[in-house]
Amino acid sequence: MIIHVPQGYSARLAQESQEYYSTGMYTDRFSSCNIVVCYDEQSQKMVLMHVDTEVINSQAQTAKILEQIKWVGSNCKVKIFYRTKESAKHDAGCDGEFIHARLIELLAPTQISLESTVVQEEEYGILVFFDDNADNKFAHKILKKDDSLGELAHHPQEQKLLNVRKIHQLIGMRAKAVAASQGAYNDPSTTFSLFDGCMWLPLANHELQVDTSHPITAAEMNSFGREYSWIMVAREAAGISSMLREHMPVLKADFEMGCEVSGDLEWYFTQDPELLLRRNLLDVLNDSGYAVPVSSADKNFFQKCTDALKKHPLPLDEIKTLLDEYCDEKSQSTQFKEIIIADFPAQLKRYYDRKYYVDMHQRYDHTISQAKLQALVGIKAYRSKNYQEAATHFFAAIKMLALCTLKSNPDLAAAYFNYGRSLQQLGEYQRAAIFLEQSMQLREHFTCPKPSAEQIAKTRAALQECQSSLKSLHAGSDAVPSLAM
Repeated sequence: MIIHVPQGYSARLAQESQEYYSTGMYTDRFSSCNIVVCYDEQSQKMVLMHVDTEVINSQAQTAKILEQIKWVGSNCKVKIFYRTKESAKHDAGCDGEFIHARLIELLAPTQISLESTVVQEEEYGILVFFDDNADNKFAHKILKKDDSLGELAHHPQEQKLLNVRKIHQLIGMRAKAVAASQGAYNDPSTTFSLFDGCMWLPLANHELQVDTSHPITAAEMNSFGREYSWIMVAREAAGISSMLREHMPVLKADFEMGCEVSGDLEWYFTQDPELLLRRNLLDVLNDSGYAVPVSSADKNFFQKCTDALKKHPLPLDEIKTLLDEYCDEKSQSTQFKEIIIADFPAQLKRYYDRKYYVDMHQRYDHTISQAKLQALVGIKAYRSKNYQEAATHFFAAIKMLALCTLKSNPDLAAAYFNYGRSLQQLGEYQRAAIFLEQSMQLREHFTCPKPSAEQIAKTRAALQECQSSLKSLHAGSDAVPSLAM
């Protein structure tokens, strides 16, 4: 599995991470953003950072960039991948050189080895991984959009995180400007690293929901009807952009600003991909702001597509076939047809992007269920004193949980504990101590809900027992340590 790093965030990886099926890290969809890769040949650690303007303009976030470099090791080397205006000819808004210059300025005092590479327009993503055949064990690939890539592991809250982050690029900005003018604005702390090398880090609540504590922001969010289509949301958001101009410069046209956040806003209110697609396609066909069907081909497509959109479940293949036939048909060019050709594929893409995450969560739920079954089989084997079999099942549970759930999941702490206990019974004290220590750290600082004091004390006692056995280099008594669920 390859760890996905979204825009504005970072992830860590160490050589031993491969034991958990984390074989590399990947990020893509960058225009003005810079991709920063840090690696140390001796520590065999690496960090992948997707640095955007929000990160580089935040003192708190740039401090976290330096923290990531420090974690990698004293012999850290840095590679920066970025686009110039020349290399991104068809992206007029690309300003990768600005962020690159700021990064160079930030990293100059560290005196680390630094190398920059200009990414060409057709190059889409950056993959970094450990390569046992390479001299320094580190390798990277610059991929094009259609290049094959292994299965990606996403942060379980990635979609919601990016959704809220995008909305806040418009919604709440007016409240922020007003509060700042009154000296009353405090920028909330935000996460930068999503993956610590073994597990996904939990996010704060304010990163997963739109902050409506200010009355201006609350009014902005209340202005959107929950039944609004994409275009209706875009128009309302354009009005908010217009009012924002009274407080700060807005570089894009109001309707363009509205269109950029419209999809995220409608998803924030209604997390049903099929319902949104049906609503939006019907709106394209019927909204008075669009052109009406004129030619016989227009009217034929309109009627057939309207009938298809009334069916449950939504017949996607039928709709795509109707669209393909209509687009290929050599009928007269009309404004209606031009709008259909532009808007239908855009709405279908939004549907598939949303469905990707819905399907991902279903896979994660299934994997978590399988991990719990592995843990139950492990407990049964442990109680039967089949410690090797128990260890196999507990470690399988760890690998399943590590990439599809958060570090705060109690099942993860239990799996680490039970695996450590099994290794302890097998006399593998050094490795057992590592996993028991990890369980201790999880239960003391991350597990939610917080374990009882008794459970934490039991975990600490198990760790101390293992450390004592490691020091004395013998297995101890025949008593079987109990498992903490």
